[in-house]
Amino acid sequence: SMYGCLGYEGSRFYARPLAALTTFKGREILTRTKADAEGMSLNVIYGDTDSVMINTNQTDYATALKIGEDFKKVINDKYKKLENDRDAVFERMLLLNKKKYAARKVEDDGKGGPGEVTTEIKGFDMKRREFSKLSKDASKRARHDPLAKATETVIEEIHEYLTDLGEKIRNGFNPLDDYIIHKRLGKNPEDYPDAKSLPHVQVALKMKAKGLSAKAGDVIPYIFCVPPNGETTKTAQAANAHHPDDVRRQGSTLKIDFEVYLSTQVLPPIERLCEHIEGTEKARLAECLGLDALRFESTSLDVPEREFKTLQSQISDAERFADAEPSRIRCRTCGTISPFDGILENKVSGMLSEHGFFCGNVECRDFIPTPSLAVQLDLKLCGVISKFYYADAKLYDQLLYIDTSSNIERALGKVAGGA
Repeated sequence: SMYGCLGYEGSRFYARPLAALTTFKGREILTRTKADAEGMSLNVIYGDTDSVMINTNQTDYATALKIGEDFKKVINDKYKKLENDRDAVFERMLLLNKKKYAARKVEDDGKGGPGEVTTEIKGFDMKRREFSKLSKDASKRARHDPLAKATETVIEEIHEYLTDLGEKIRNGFNPLDDYIIHKRLGKNPEDYPDAKSLPHVQVALKMKAKGLSAKAGDVIPYIFCVPPNGETTKTAQAANAHHPDDVRRQGSTLKIDFEVYLSTQVLPPIERLCEHIEGTEKARLAECLGLDALRFESTSLDVPEREFKTLQSQISDAERFADAEPSRIRCRTCGTISPFDGILENKVSGMLSEHGFFCGNVECRDFIPTPSLAVQLDLKLCGVISKFYYADAKLYDQLLYIDTSSNIERALGKVAGGA
């Protein structure tokens, strides 16, 4: 993409200020889009780098489509070289985090009506190698219930499913392949400084000791087995990871450690899926799996506090832009450089009148022509953008500060609101 070329140092088109400006404009457009949606009494439930998800609060497909089309037209009418379109219609969604959700997607039947319903998955553990088939199957089942069934019955059915799953695992009803975990070697196994705590590295070293190949880039399969001495530390757990062939071998005394799988492969992804559903908690889920619930009791230290931030529109400009560099205006006559704190503030200080800007030096008070102001503002903006070492958020605040302090409509609105 052009953005990638602008932001990549090895590209012939490398220009980090332009890349930063691209993200700034994208964020600005998304912010305006969210405001437009709320102005139409629509609820924006999620926003990504190039999209927003809107809850129409409708169950009728045609009605939801019309709301989407009306909203799309409102947004597209605001831009000449930017076009938004509807990407998908979801009937139910389990939104866990940024870029992490599961949803039932309704396909169009080609006649404007609802067609086939499919499941769309983004960012879930089930797509990663280091989770066993056992873990993925449990996640799939726990994810399916909230999407397909009424909220009132979901938790009860998940609890029943986990109770049944725990019993089946301990009774050995699952095939050995369900317990295999895969992980890729990032380097040769002997090059890992912390090899003792990494299961796949331990298995790779055991393979090499037997004359087998195990090198950087190889995907190593392994299974956690019961430790012979009962140790449960992370180091001991890694040491008790074994290649599936060693577990299958006739006469092998290795036994799968079901408790490890229940506590590290089944419980964590299920808990993440259920944390936003009322009626359960980690300790209760652990209890259903037959684990010691006390080990998983939540404490005030375990539960991250939600971070509440004041809406930017509700705090003063002085506080909002405390870290931004102030703008300054230079008088061409006497050379005095005066701070420009915004239209309203400079009106009070006497620098601004109905005829324009005047020098802040009381001994000069010469008129500052508009072209001079425009050039100074342009140079200021170029200077800010050229500081490519700014983080995106800091650059955004700086540009927003300059735009806000020079916004006549905003100043007039403040005056009208205070009158």
